Amino acid sequence: MSLNSNREVICPNCLIKSTTKLWDSINVTIDEKAKERVLDNIFFKFTCPICGHVSTVEYDCLYHDMNKREMIYLIANYSRDNDELVKELEALSEEVLPQFGDKYKLRIVTSNSDLIEKIKIFDCNLDDRVIEICKLYYISNLVDINLDISFKKIYFDYDITKDSMFFTFTDDKGEALSYNLDMKIYNFIRDKYLNVIEEKEYKSFQIIDRQWAIEIS
Repeated sequence: MSLNSNREVICPNCLIKSTTKLWDSINVTIDEKAKERVLDNIFFKFTCPICGHVSTVEYDCLYHDMNKREMIYLIANYSRDNDELVKELEALSEEVLPQFGDKYKLRIVTSNSDLIEKIKIFDCNLDDRVIEICKLYYISNLVDINLDISFKKIYFDYDITKDSMFFTFTDDKGEALSYNLDMKIYNFIRDKYLNVIEEKEYKSFQIIDRQWAIEIS
């Protein structure tokens, strides 16, 4: 079930408060159109009723896909050092896994863009842990060829029309470079790090990001 509540939001343009519907959880198995809105980056858009300004609102929301057996928790202000939050997530995991099975993928993301990326990775039947290590490999290669670019974000993406998967590197200016994902490299990294990855896996919500990949590799 998808759950929502009415909350106050401050428009970043006119700074006036207004009430809007925000979602505490999304079940895209029940509400398939919700997934389309998330992937199109419009689910978290807020249109101010006063000035008409459109902005992105980032807030905590649990994304649940029962068919793909995945829960992705968007926690906007997540911190690895927040012991209380860690305990809450462990309690939620203990509630979820007996009900849905221990093969569920339980992930944490901290932004709407990270949520979209994670969904796309799983839609391509890829392992997000391997993908994060692949990013380090591609960064290393770009450094080796002395490419002068400061990476702000690196995202996995795909193009259905071209049947291609790739990484997009963006810098502080918003300029982007794209590199196709070589499945030979993906498979090599998966095989090389599989045992280590499995050792680091635990039955709770995990944040799988660049920091996690650096600790693994």
